[in-house]
Amino acid sequence: MVKNIYKLLSLALQWPDEQWMSTMRHALQMEHDMLPVLGDAFTELALVPLEHIQAEYTNLFMNGFPTTPCPPYESHYCKSETVWEEVVVFYRRWGLTSKREQPEHIAVELEFMHVLLSALETATDEEERSEVQVAVEAFGSKHLGRWAERFARDLVTHARLAFYRILGEVLAEFVQLERMRWKKSEALNPHGVESPQEHSEYNTNLKS
Repeated sequence: MVKNIYKLLSLALQWPDEQWMSTMRHALQMEHDMLPVLGDAFTELALVPLEHIQAEYTNLFMNGFPTTPCPPYESHYCKSETVWEEVVVFYRRWGLTSKREQPEHIAVELEFMHVLLSALETATDEEERSEVQVAVEAFGSKHLGRWAERFARDLVTHARLAFYRILGEVLAEFVQLERMRWKKSEALNPHGVESPQEHSEYNTNLKS
């Protein structure tokens, strides 16, 4: 399911520690049929000493030298001083808060899309469902869709560990497909909601 891909990508972009390794292993086993290439890359990553993985993460996303190659923040790629406030408005409306990362962090934005798609599944009537769908398309188009592909391409370029390079490739393809879906949904049904079957395309497009 698409919402599970958002959750998995969000998790993959968080700080790697022992708990993260365990959680990632379980998540990738659950979603292996949808993201086999990432699962295979993680199997190789598990053979790398944890301190080396953490060093790679630090260099890519936190404190690279002479510059950080992949800052995981929307404001860096969109050059906007109001992103923080804009995404917080979305989060508060749907009950999401982040205590670990900045609200514009790539992992947080991906997690928020998971939250919205979960709400879409549990909506009890068409009015509520339509409201959630509008939020999905609005947040995707105005925020995640504006910068995640550029971030992902930088990740592919600069990652030394295969896991993070492949993660960048998967993220870029996934967001590209999502942007196409948002545009298609808005064009064909601007006031309604797509059917769950429309998500099935990802079962093939994201496989290796």
